Amino acid sequence: MLSKQKEAIEKARKEGKLEDLQVPKPSTSTVISSYHTEQVPPEYLKYYLYAEKEYGIPWHYLAFIHGIETGFSKHPTMISLVRAVGHLQFMRGRP
Repeated sequence: MLSKQKEAIEKARKEGKLEDLQVPKPSTSTVISSYHTEQVPPEYLKYYLYAEKEYGIPWHYLAFIHGIETGFSKHPTMISLVRAVGHLQFMRGRP
């Protein structure tokens, strides 16, 4: 499934049509957050693709983490029970 998503994104990237692209959320065998959706929201693709290019992290890893941790930023407080924060739920450094 991820290879099909990657192919679809690469094709849309070449054609300049990323805004119109609908990409299914990567599947997993782990417990899925109650905030998950069936599609990766297209408004986040540009950020995933930028991070992939800039830092070498495959876009689908970021989409997966974002979907699991905050349901693509639909979590009401964006703060977990263990105090992780933000869209991908990173832990703050110690002072």
